[in-house]
Amino acid sequence: MKRMLMMILPLLLCLALPAQAAEAPKDYIFKALPNYETSKQTRNFNQLKIKSPKPESTNFIDTTYQGNLVTTEYNYRGPKQDVPSELQILLNYQNAVKKLGGEILYEKGNGLHASFQRNDKQYYMTVELSNWGTLIYVRILELAEMKDDLEIIDEDPIPQKQEKSSTAPQEKPGSDSAVTNTGKDTAGSAPSSSPIALKSKAEVEALLKDFSIKLTNTQPQERYFFTQIVCADGSYSEFKGEGNNAMKGELKEHNITFSDFATNKGYMLEVNEKQYAVESFDPAMKDALKKFDFMIGSHLFLHTSYMKDGAFKKTGSEKIIGRNATVYTMEFGNGSSGTFWIDDEYGFLLKYVQTGSNPTSSEVTEFTTSGVTVKGLLNLDGYTLVENK
Repeated sequence: MKRMLMMILPLLLCLALPAQAAEAPKDYIFKALPNYETSKQTRNFNQLKIKSPKPESTNFIDTTYQGNLVTTEYNYRGPKQDVPSELQILLNYQNAVKKLGGEILYEKGNGLHASFQRNDKQYYMTVELSNWGTLIYVRILELAEMKDDLEIIDEDPIPQKQEKSSTAPQEKPGSDSAVTNTGKDTAGSAPSSSPIALKSKAEVEALLKDFSIKLTNTQPQERYFFTQIVCADGSYSEFKGEGNNAMKGELKEHNITFSDFATNKGYMLEVNEKQYAVESFDPAMKDALKKFDFMIGSHLFLHTSYMKDGAFKKTGSEKIIGRNATVYTMEFGNGSSGTFWIDDEYGFLLKYVQTGSNPTSSEVTEFTTSGVTVKGLLNLDGYTLVENK
């Protein structure tokens, strides 16, 4: 099937994150589909919410399971015209689950929930598709109990303080030595190095219903421009690259995606080639389409990978595009450092600057939640329709 938007590779090139030694991702239970590569994988003890049919009802219930969770992200790397349909991808996973004697518990237009047993172990799985099938998220949880790693010390090594005599002088309220802890930073205090309580991506998205945002990512020879607009009528995303890339040469990519919530149709435009494709989407996908898309979201929530690290330190406050932001810094240990400006009101990243061997910067240039609309943004004049095959 002909697909128009192949924007994942530029993202990987433009993020330029600090190099970190990590084990290469491996296939887990299921092999990657043809022309898909395992780009990211995490393995930890976690939980997974699974939908399953409610007995004697057409509704579904959510059940949360705990165990060893493997989350794998697959990116499509084949020819544009050979991208499989979402139906084709999901049928592959359905058939694989059935071969294991498993059960499909829940299906939707761009994903499924399933359960199966293997080697006397119980597994639960979710499959979620994005970017019209060019991005696949597979989460597989092996039902298990967590191993306790925290040990209790038999003896308290901290010497007990001698209690003060009841006749000891008491500090009077208002005296110079009386201190009240307000929980706020005081002038001259050392930067905080404890885990930072910042908003997650899901928490930010819950606060934002209608929004329009533009972001620019800059590297020594490349610049990338991102736009996303979301409102009750639909969603609009635009990506453009300019400059020269070491792997791809001159950057000529300029793509637009438009989702019309009234007609449940998605439009994919290649601006430079003046071509577009259109296909219907499941109305159940609207909630997902109202969230930050993968491309711009990877920049806006870059800090969430570090905010629980003790080296992620609060260092001050500034204004970015007229918005209050709290500044954090992070030393990566390889000669590189990052500075993060996080929006005080909503919690997404307004600006990021990385120094060192891979310098890069990202900055939000426009943001509003007022008067947001997508009306008039879809203009197909001069474009040729490319039929899906």
